[in-house]
Amino acid sequence: MKKLFIISLLVFIAFNAFSRGLVDDSPLTDSVMHGLELQIRKNGNVKDVIVKRSASSAKFCNVEVYLNNGGYLFFENHYSLYEYIAILDDYLIIDWQPHFIEIENNQEIWNLSLSYLVVSQLNLILNSNKQWTLIDVINNYDLIKEVIMHLSDCPIDFLEERFYVANEKIALPEKWYKYSSMNSFEIKGIPHKLFKLKISDFDMFTELQNFENWKLKAMSTWRND
Repeated sequence: MKKLFIISLLVFIAFNAFSRGLVDDSPLTDSVMHGLELQIRKNGNVKDVIVKRSASSAKFCNVEVYLNNGGYLFFENHYSLYEYIAILDDYLIIDWQPHFIEIENNQEIWNLSLSYLVVSQLNLILNSNKQWTLIDVINNYDLIKEVIMHLSDCPIDFLEERFYVANEKIALPEKWYKYSSMNSFEIKGIPHKLFKLKISDFDMFTELQNFENWKLKAMSTWRND
C-alpha cells in the first residue's frame, strides 16, 4: 500500500504540473507544431485542424479536429503523458477519481478530483490491448462516439471533495458511492468513473464546483473566447 501511495503522489504532482502548463523546460517549437498539423491534415477523415500551444512557453499543445462527417474532437496536452480527449462533439468527457495530495498529522490527504479522460486510457473502456493515440481516436471516431454517448450524464451538483486516509487503507467518502457511472475502470488500485457533460452546462457546473482559479483555467483551455 505504501508503494501505491508513492505512485499516486507522483501521478498527482505530474497531473497538476501538466494541467497548469508548468512543465516547459523544452518549449514546443513552431516547426514541430506545423509538422503535427500537416500529419493530421493528411488523414482522410479530417476536414480541418487547429494546433495551439497549451501555454506560451509550454512543451505541449492543444489540438482541435474537425471531421468530414461533422464530428469534432478536442485534445489537450498533446505530447505529454497526460494527453486528454476533453471533447467529443457537444460533450466534455469527465473523469472522476481519488488523488493523493499530501500527508498531514500522519494522515494521507486525498481529493475526489475531476479532470478529463486520458487518451492512453481508452483501452480500459474499449477492452482493447491497443495503446490509443490521437490518430487512433480520429480513425475510430464512430466507435469512440458510441462509447461516450452511452456514458452516464454528469450530475450538475457533482463536487470535488477532500478526505483523509488513516492506517494506509483507502476508504472513499460516501459521495463516491452516491453517483453511479455506466463506465468505470481501475488503474493501480485507483478507481475511475466516467461521465459526459454537455458543453452548454459547463459554466453552471463549474460555478457549483467553486474551483480554484488554476483548476478552472486548466479545465477551460478548450474555450475559444
